Amino acid sequence: MGRKYQVGRRFHRVKYLCAAAELAIIWVFHLLYQMLFPQLDPFLLGAGCAAAAALVVFGTLKLVNWCAGHLWYQITDQALQVCRGGRVTAYPWEDFRAAGIDSLNVIARFPVWFQMKDGRRLTLEQYVEGLGSLTLDILAHIEGHAQVSDELRERLKTAQAVSGRQPER
Repeated sequence: MGRKYQVGRRFHRVKYLCAAAELAIIWVFHLLYQMLFPQLDPFLLGAGCAAAAALVVFGTLKLVNWCAGHLWYQITDQALQVCRGGRVTAYPWEDFRAAGIDSLNVIARFPVWFQMKDGRRLTLEQYVEGLGSLTLDILAHIEGHAQVSDELRERLKTAQAVSGRQPER
């Protein structure tokens, strides 16, 4: 079995940013309710909003942590194993036909896609720790039979120079 790639620090930073945004939204609703309904008891309104905020943030963090635990990639000798939501899918190395960068996706930091023999397209999750290393490890297995775009090769050279990492075999 090869290395297992899971979501990392970037994912968890976004998780906490989302929780902070939820708190801000609930606080704004609290202010709006205070202005629109001044007859409401301010203590009960504040307590209700605090309870709602705690419930929403706790639920979000639990759900996102569950998602993080059920999203990973693993390199094996026979295939790339992908787990999304508890369902593990194996992509045999011989099924890979092409690899490239999604140049239209300007939000993702390294939007790599792989075209499969049956027409399916696998796009790597952007929050996986070591995304460049994962791509290098996949390319090490498909290099002989899959067509790899020049743009992807150039981006990988940059990623290798920054991280100083070589693909596992």
